[in-house]
Amino acid sequence: MPNPATAAALLLLSVSIPVPAQSAAPPAAPARHPMTVEDLWSTVRPSAIAVSPDGTRVAYQATAWSLADNKGNTDLWWVPLGGGEPARLTRQPGSDSAPAWSPDGAWIYFLSARDGQPAQVHRLPAAGGEAEAVTALGGGVSAFRLAPDGRRLLVAGSSFKECADEACATARRKADAARAASGRVYDGLMYRHWNAWRGDERSHVFLVDPAGQQPPVDLTPGDVDVPPLALGSSHDFAWSPDGGAVALVANRDPVVAISTNNDVELLALDGGRPGARTRISTSPGSDAGPRFSADGRTLYWTSMPRGGFEADRRELVARDLGAGGAAPGAIRRLFQEPDLSVGDFALAPNGDIYFTAQDRARQSLFRLPVGSLAEAGAAGVTATSAKVEAVLRGGNVKEFAVAPDGKNVVLTLESLLIFPELYRLDLATGQLHSLTRHNEALQRTVELGQVDELWFEGGGREQVHALVVRPPRSKLGNAAKVPVVVLAHGGPQGAWLDEMHARWNQQLFAAMGYVVVAPNFHGSTGYGQAFTDSITKDWGGKPYQDVMASLEAVAAKIPEADASRACAAGGSYGGYMVNWLLGQTGTRFRCFVSHAGLYDMKAFYGATEETWFPEWDFGGPYWVSEEYYEKFSPSSYAAQFKTPTLVIHGELDFRVPVTQAMQLFTALQRQGIPSRFLYFPDEAHFVAKPANARLWWGTIEDWFARYLAEPGP
Repeated sequence: MPNPATAAALLLLSVSIPVPAQSAAPPAAPARHPMTVEDLWSTVRPSAIAVSPDGTRVAYQATAWSLADNKGNTDLWWVPLGGGEPARLTRQPGSDSAPAWSPDGAWIYFLSARDGQPAQVHRLPAAGGEAEAVTALGGGVSAFRLAPDGRRLLVAGSSFKECADEACATARRKADAARAASGRVYDGLMYRHWNAWRGDERSHVFLVDPAGQQPPVDLTPGDVDVPPLALGSSHDFAWSPDGGAVALVANRDPVVAISTNNDVELLALDGGRPGARTRISTSPGSDAGPRFSADGRTLYWTSMPRGGFEADRRELVARDLGAGGAAPGAIRRLFQEPDLSVGDFALAPNGDIYFTAQDRARQSLFRLPVGSLAEAGAAGVTATSAKVEAVLRGGNVKEFAVAPDGKNVVLTLESLLIFPELYRLDLATGQLHSLTRHNEALQRTVELGQVDELWFEGGGREQVHALVVRPPRSKLGNAAKVPVVVLAHGGPQGAWLDEMHARWNQQLFAAMGYVVVAPNFHGSTGYGQAFTDSITKDWGGKPYQDVMASLEAVAAKIPEADASRACAAGGSYGGYMVNWLLGQTGTRFRCFVSHAGLYDMKAFYGATEETWFPEWDFGGPYWVSEEYYEKFSPSSYAAQFKTPTLVIHGELDFRVPVTQAMQLFTALQRQGIPSRFLYFPDEAHFVAKPANARLWWGTIEDWFARYLAEPGP
């Protein structure tokens, strides 16, 4: 359990989260120590939950990292649903992930990257034995779905925009490998994405015969990505219960760089070949994650109403598909209140819908009972707020799966005080039962800081929320007060959650000996869509006021906080906020850390890849909406910079290109402001390699120590 100094903070959770049971008597309590980088990177993270058809076992993947080897690896495990010792199923050095049971429970299918080759679908006998490959696509497989009868596979794999089959794609790969010239010609936008140049490659969905009797059939040929390149996921294709149709998600707009118009389509299968294709969704925004009802007559998905906005509210919608060739019915929004944006969702055997949603710094689990759905369907109206029930609030429900009998939900859960593990939630009693104990040693030996919550008046005189983590007691020593570190989250339509974050871990910042305040400023998700929308055309307005107000609130309400000694840090939009503070706050802060931060908004617009993002938040391209690009560009205030700043960026970051950091560093250096540039030639928007992460944390800790020590620089 968390150490006594932090026990009161468990009030953050509305449920009592049990620490996984031990198979033997517990040893004597070891000495605790504040969290280290080694602790963070030794955290095992279970995910990808799959419950067996008979409801007795849970297969899942667990990812572990090695600082010594400077890499991570994902393996498959399983554990009895009723509790027991987890067993490791795979041990090979390549990644094994995304387990799925065959309908008869005899096989576990999964993705595996072996011998340095692209990932393929493999299967492992549930009774024991060796894994065997069941696909051999030249471009590898990124996701798959097993047919309801277990005899066919849908797989997402790499192809080319001019190709209609795997033979064409194979020939194109050979031709590309034989080219002597390295240059590539592009005729349109989205020529690169996140950290990769893309060229003519496209993601297509193939129909595959696991027995190898038939060649793969490309179901989505042409110049289209399925799942979509942007805002797409492995949930974006699904089998109908009878196996006669497939629901797919595709963006068929001519310029996907300015479009979020992902649509749900229904593709009939005609003798193993693609048949008629029908567009099911109608929203100009992103429609995603289709799921069929058990009888196949209704299709559910999440829908964003507005086009060009990646952070619109994800509404849960349904459409009756009709029977015997009948035309689809009207699209129904299943609930309007409460104002929640749906994350993942799943259908229970009785028709209830379970879903996750961000909920005031938590990601909680909710249920929409089948009775509500029946009423909404009969009346042709949206459901009311009374029909959405909170099932589990507290911490961060990252993933979940409903057991086949509908009596249990298996989920991954973590918080600022609980390392991630797998749990079984008994729906009849509401009790949580531990299933795994991968991080038991960390839970017993790491001293965590007390967690508090603040509500304070921010921009527009509205109430704003923040999470606060105090230093572990052993770091306080005899000090009456310690410095403050303010963290700004990315997005900007994101949030600090009650979670054991894998990168920007608030407990690890607190373990340096600081009070950490993490405000969910205007624009954050989980506080209603109007609050999220409020950052549009106001990047440096109310969010900036919120950050400054959070510093004053922590000074007033947290006794240990010495807000006169404060630094601020953030990444992505959080880096932008740090850059904005740099030009607005004089010497109020002692130091800043800007990771992957936006600095010059015009230059950012011209080099980022998802162009709809700045066009939505700034009202168009800069030649149309120059006022906002100038007003809210940190570069416009370079003459006012005074604060020592650590700048961090990766060369492979195409979302916020590295030249943003270079421009900032140049402005600081030319004005003689103490500054340092931590550059990663092999990292993108996030620092993903363990050794680089250790350098990242060490450099930040040294920077803080230099400027937060008494009596000051």
